[in-house]
Amino acid sequence: MRQTPYVPPVDAASGSPAAPAKTGLAARATMTIASSTLACLVGLVPGAARAAAVDLSTWTAESYPAVAGFRPGVWTVAPGGASVLQSVNGQPTFFYSDFTAFGTKITGKIRSGGGDNDYIGFALGFRPGDATSSAADYLLVDWKAGTQFFDFGSPSASPGGVAFSGLAVSRVSGIPDADEFWQHDNLSGTGVSSGLQELARGTTLGSTGWVPGTEYEFTFDFGPNDLEIFVNGVKQLDITGAFNNGSIAFYNFSQAGVRYSAFEVDPGTFPPPVRSRTGDGRAARGRPRRYGLRSRARAPPLVMTPLAGAPAADAPRVMLLSVWAVPGVVWHARLVEADARAHEFNSPFELARFLAQANAWPLREAPAGGLR
Repeated sequence: MRQTPYVPPVDAASGSPAAPAKTGLAARATMTIASSTLACLVGLVPGAARAAAVDLSTWTAESYPAVAGFRPGVWTVAPGGASVLQSVNGQPTFFYSDFTAFGTKITGKIRSGGGDNDYIGFALGFRPGDATSSAADYLLVDWKAGTQFFDFGSPSASPGGVAFSGLAVSRVSGIPDADEFWQHDNLSGTGVSSGLQELARGTTLGSTGWVPGTEYEFTFDFGPNDLEIFVNGVKQLDITGAFNNGSIAFYNFSQAGVRYSAFEVDPGTFPPPVRSRTGDGRAARGRPRRYGLRSRARAPPLVMTPLAGAPAADAPRVMLLSVWAVPGVVWHARLVEADARAHEFNSPFELARFLAQANAWPLREAPAGGLR
């Protein structure tokens, strides 16, 4: 990225640089920013940040071992990466993100075209290879359209049973078989360390199935000890515990024609674990605070306008900056780019170094005594 030098205005009478206008803390400011990254940070006043759109073309599909009569899921991403369609009525299948979900608030839409009444949903804390890992430990949020009895064939060795309509969250351990996914249970077909444990059902959707052809908006606010889930703005699930970090994933089981679209990620309510500065090895947590430039007169965000005659600047590179700070104890920052890539920093100098390297700014070592 190129740097754009500041070009001061010139007084027409004297030919000297003009004095700045005596506007005080005006609602607008005219400036030239040398970096498109800094340009995005100027706009990060409280409440002004925009969620980063998620590019689904960087996600990965993973399915559980096939059972009789069922095939692996097929996930087809639309051009541009804004949506994905799962088109196979098959075994449990996932499509997981290339970023971890701790400390994020993720919102997006889901719609099933019908043709069946089985499971659609999501997973949180899913890790690559979990479909074949005895150490898997993640949260499954699934929604059944209709109550139904079924008994799956080999290699599922557990007895058949009933899947109830409605929205639920379960904890998945080890490598459950299809009947355990179906019934949200730990059954005899697998070892005691593999199976599902249902934790809660939706507040108003716990026994209500999804409707074919209807689009629903989900929001997930996820942290090390908290998960809140909203459907169309209504809180359906709110659980606490000790959860594992990992990807957010889309999930289907015995349901085809499911489309996920318009997903965005924003810093969440529940911060990820951060490194303590106390020296005792404990992790310290703080509430997130967004930092940016604003006037004491509560003016709108600064508006960056290129000066007449100045070279054209690069298009702004939108990022979301969150900082967790406990004075004298901990400082942690997360920077989320428009493509949902997240960068973590444990000091202001690490953040400054990243911005400098990302934009080819000259970087000098901090003076004696540290960063000021």
